[in-house]
Amino acid sequence: MRRSYPAISLDLRETDLRKVYLNGADLTGARLMKTNLTGARLTNAKLLRADLTDADLTDADLTGADLTGAKLGSSEEPDNNNRSSNGSIELEKAILIGTNLSHANLINANLMSANLRDSYIFSADLNDANLRKAILRNAWLTDADLTDADLTGANLKGANLKGAELTRANLRDADLTDANLTDAVLESANIGDAKRCRTTLPDRKSYLVDS
Repeated sequence: MRRSYPAISLDLRETDLRKVYLNGADLTGARLMKTNLTGARLTNAKLLRADLTDADLTDADLTGADLTGAKLGSSEEPDNNNRSSNGSIELEKAILIGTNLSHANLINANLMSANLRDSYIFSADLNDANLRKAILRNAWLTDADLTDADLTGANLKGANLKGAELTRANLRDADLTDANLTDAVLESANIGDAKRCRTTLPDRKSYLVDS
């Protein structure tokens, strides 16, 4: 029998919720700052406008979850010398397939090796995010802000990056096969050694292809 959860704004700040099962839970507007959600199961959960600042979602499963307008960034200033420092939300290896992250605040987030296939990430703020080796196949990143983001080795096959801000982004060794970067801003971005088969790039060449 499927359980239902009340649509209330919960305060779960700094709570230990490791490996908790909250599949289908309605956590709209929940306060989850600094909450430990390592290995949590949140498939199809509703996390609209939830505050997950500094939360740890390492290895969490958020397949099909709705995080529209959620705050997933850091309460600290980004440290360019340590992208996975304690001052960033931890989503390393998280499963985010088909997740709605539109308009989400993911500044300085650690999404290294996260699976974001088929996710909706349009207009999200991914300034200085760590997306090394992340799976973004067929993801919608239209108008997303990826300024200074590290996308080294990321899988962006078929991704829609139309109008995305990629100033100074690192796309070395990324797979951009069939990706759409129409109107994207690639000022000083590094796409050296990136796979660009049938990739639609913006008209203005202002990006770097060398090391």
